[in-house]
Amino acid sequence: MGNLSKPNSSATEDIIIATAEQMFAENGIHGVALRAISQASGQGNSVAVQYHFKNRKGLVSAILKQRIQRIELRRRELLDALLESHLELRLEDYLEIIQQPLVELMDENKRHTFARFLLACYASADYWDINTGFGVRAWQNKSQRETNATMEILDLIAGCLPNLPEQVLVWRIMEYVRAIPSTIVAWENAQNSELKLAPLEVLLNDQLTMMAAALQAPLSFTSREFLKQSAVASKST
Repeated sequence: MGNLSKPNSSATEDIIIATAEQMFAENGIHGVALRAISQASGQGNSVAVQYHFKNRKGLVSAILKQRIQRIELRRRELLDALLESHLELRLEDYLEIIQQPLVELMDENKRHTFARFLLACYASADYWDINTGFGVRAWQNKSQRETNATMEILDLIAGCLPNLPEQVLVWRIMEYVRAIPSTIVAWENAQNSELKLAPLEVLLNDQLTMMAAALQAPLSFTSREFLKQSAVASKST
């Protein structure tokens, strides 16, 4: 197998990625066999997934990489337009740029398959933290992080909250980015039920306003005590 070339490798990998994203979204990250993904992708080789991506983790990482590249490009467009507007910018404006590309990212059937895929990752003990928070963890590592739109947005968000400890800021932003796909999927599921929800745009806008207030909320007593204990522990080591 090591001597085989990979004709049309990119096209084949795109097909496998799209198929796997949908199957993982519907069945969970561990709810579908790699062989089944190869077959559903129309591949004659039952180990096509392993050939192109090595294993399950490699496939999950490839899905995330491809989708987040698209999200990052869209965030750059939105951020540049916002900064060029010369408007007085608010925390909500930056949070919306984090949110909007994920809302726009749909499959050919206009379903938010990637949002469902993210929820499947969050529900898995093996994958819950993979690319956690769309770069929030990478943002903490300032000496090694990439320069991209997401890092710039997180810097701008941090600038709106100068009195919030960085550790708490990271917790809160991670909760926000995890809430986005949850709301999208809940709304989408409700379309096939008797439950009548407001339009998705309305729900997400209200959630954005709520999360902006949550980011600016004072620290809880337990958070303050935890930070104090952490500071003491770090000094003693």
